Amino acid sequence: MNATQLIWIIVAIVVVLVILGLVLYFGRQRQGEVHRARAQELRRSAQGDALEAQDVEAKAARADADAQQAEVDAQRLRMEAGGQHEQADTARARSEEQIRKAQSLDPEADHRQEQSVAEGRPIADDRPLGDDVRPAGEAAHRKDDFPTRENPRHP
Repeated sequence: MNATQLIWIIVAIVVVLVILGLVLYFGRQRQGEVHRARAQELRRSAQGDALEAQDVEAKAARADADAQQAEVDAQRLRMEAGGQHEQADTARARSEEQIRKAQSLDPEADHRQEQSVAEGRPIADDRPLGDDVRPAGEAAHRKDDFPTRENPRHP
């Protein structure tokens, strides 16, 4: 091989190496751009996920606040109900006291009626009609209904 051929071979190898180096250089630049674009896409996605997480956290905080408000409302309603129960108990005790007073004033009173009143039930009068009970529609008091000196009992 002569010197000219050897120089051409060396020049060809150098040219091939330069071309190979340029291909690698531009290939890496291109790959870097692809990686940067992918990284930017991942950053945007992460920002979206972070915003979504903040939104979910805000909704959870609102739900917690609503639950706490519901607990406060429920506690207030329980307190109101307790007060109303106390009022009902006071009214019931007052009613029972009045019934006891009435019984002490009139020992012949019908205790079933007073018991019905104390228990909050309607008064059921299932006594048979007699001299002391009038049918519906008849006047409550008549002149001759009251005892007189001649006849101390009812007529």
